[in-house]
Amino acid sequence: DMNRNTNTEAVMAKINQAYEVLRDPEQRRRYNLVWKEYYGNTSRRDTEPGVTQKMEMQLLGKARQVMEEYFRCIMDKCYDSAYELLSDYDKKKNPKIDFINWQTAVAKLYHLYSYNCRISGVYRNKSLSGHIYSNVVDFNVLVEEHNAVMDLKETESLAKTAVLEDGNWRVYLGYETLQPLI
Repeated sequence: DMNRNTNTEAVMAKINQAYEVLRDPEQRRRYNLVWKEYYGNTSRRDTEPGVTQKMEMQLLGKARQVMEEYFRCIMDKCYDSAYELLSDYDKKKNPKIDFINWQTAVAKLYHLYSYNCRISGVYRNKSLSGHIYSNVVDFNVLVEEHNAVMDLKETESLAKTAVLEDGNWRVYLGYETLQPLI
């Protein structure tokens, strides 16, 4: 209140934003992941000097949104929409009808009640199935589902991946074929 410097208001806004991140355990965890990935890898700093922490957080937020949308589609049995969120690799290897048949078969055994997506890893220039993706985010997804065979509620932890393709985040399953799974 006493400082007459012209940028004091902007500095206080940044400080308040930092406190918001520190106060929220999930935001603090995501920030730490980004910090470790960005500052812990000197070669990355050399090749991407213009990337800021705010841009990294936005990228992670968009990756998380696509993963949550994918699980929301699965939970609501909107398999056409879920298929559209898949990577080009997955769409090339698995036709839409196979994906829908696979999800329909799974839904006969398990009904998804809830999911919680948490970032477990952030990578640059990672190779998956012979293709190098510029940005990859691994998720640990905790799902709660009803097992129709056993007639009980189960909790399971799944590892899922999101990849950045042509400026859009996509869910990467990595299956060569869904036929044996069906």
